[in-house]
Amino acid sequence: MLLHARRKGVEWEEVDDLKAVAADVDVLYQTRIQKERFLDRLEDYAAARGKYIIDGELMKILPQKSVVMHPLPRVDEVRVLLLTGFPSLR
Repeated sequence: MLLHARRKGVEWEEVDDLKAVAADVDVLYQTRIQKERFLDRLEDYAAARGKYIIDGELMKILPQKSVVMHPLPRVDEVRVLLLTGFPSLR
């Protein structure tokens, strides 16, 4: 997806602090931390899990025109209550 975006001239950026850039986001693409990719490094999984959470606080920072995308399945990176309240999360 990122390679395709780059080829089409779409500007994108990966960041470590989501809330710091949320006010400037047009599209937020969120995936889950895949535990199965950590195998014998469960402490790394535990450290990464929960770092980026889409919750009501973040949604208030995002511009109204922003679109939030998630490929599913989700673990806990998108709060359940948001799934029914925001069209881009359905």
